[in-house]
Amino acid sequence: ILLIFQETILALIAGFTITSSNILRVNDWIEMPALGVDGDVTDISLYNVKVQNFDKTIVTIPVRKLTTESFKNYRGMHKSGGRRIKQLLHIDQRSLRFLDESEVLKLKEFSLIRGYLDEILEQFSELKATQNKKSQHRTDMSLISNLSIFRKYMFEYISAHADIKQDLAKLIRNRGSGPQGVKIEIYCFTNTTNWAEYEEIKARIAEHLLAIAPEFGLALYQYP
Repeated sequence: ILLIFQETILALIAGFTITSSNILRVNDWIEMPALGVDGDVTDISLYNVKVQNFDKTIVTIPVRKLTTESFKNYRGMHKSGGRRIKQLLHIDQRSLRFLDESEVLKLKEFSLIRGYLDEILEQFSELKATQNKKSQHRTDMSLISNLSIFRKYMFEYISAHADIKQDLAKLIRNRGSGPQGVKIEIYCFTNTTNWAEYEEIKARIAEHLLAIAPEFGLALYQYP
């Protein structure tokens, strides 16, 4: 009897698990790359779960697969009201350099970082007043790099952006350097979960930062 009804028994157990733990509902957006699933749940039956992918194909998954294999459910994203942007900018390492006082002054035209640059200029002045010129080295005066200032600009830009959800995490991270240059990551959340709106916000932020990087003396890395 167990052999004959094993699929029904396993499906009942899986269905009970899904219902009791509330891990899946109709209209949830789920993703299971191994099974070619990336879309909205349209039906949950005793044996199967139907998902309509974003390319309008229909995938049928055995219910028990959802308790034995991992899947990603985007319900939490919709509930939070924000969708994550996690994007890398690749900076050519050869364009990194220290800035002198006159170059820092020139960057004050960017109002987003004016207060931050005032602090840097104050450090320049204090160093000049206390430093013995005979023992002065270039690194003593080079307090800040163009990439450090650009990272600050990036953070202030997303912090002031009307389409970024400000109560969720915002980070500009240096992810190290490699064959593709220095990897600077933008990490924040849009204030909408709508797919088309999200893609537009993400693109506009990336395009702005890519276009303004040369103003800081930075070159973007790309293969020859």
